[in-house]
Amino acid sequence: MAEARNGKMAIPEHLSPRSKALWVNWVGSRINSAGRLEDLRVGLEALGRADSFREIIDRQGLIVISKRGKIPHNHPLLKEELSSRRLFPKIIHSLGLDWEFHEAGLG
Repeated sequence: MAEARNGKMAIPEHLSPRSKALWVNWVGSRINSAGRLEDLRVGLEALGRADSFREIIDRQGLIVISKRGKIPHNHPLLKEELSSRRLFPKIIHSLGLDWEFHEAGLG
């Protein structure tokens, strides 16, 4: 976990810029305990993964052609993106951050 700086938990460096902005918004005001910080970190990591997967899918296309059989398939990252997108709001809801979630345009 990140070290405390000025009474507030430092932003985990590996988070995406979007996730870092949400961390700054919530930590210290709505999220203070170690357990809630850990849950938030996991949720924000899921959001960052989902966004990264979406960027790859957008570049490569929703359908990929298998090399062996030349058969079209859904992009394999679609399932991973969906899984991460489902995890993020589940964690945000469990932390009671639904109000901010909708205010931030993420709902």
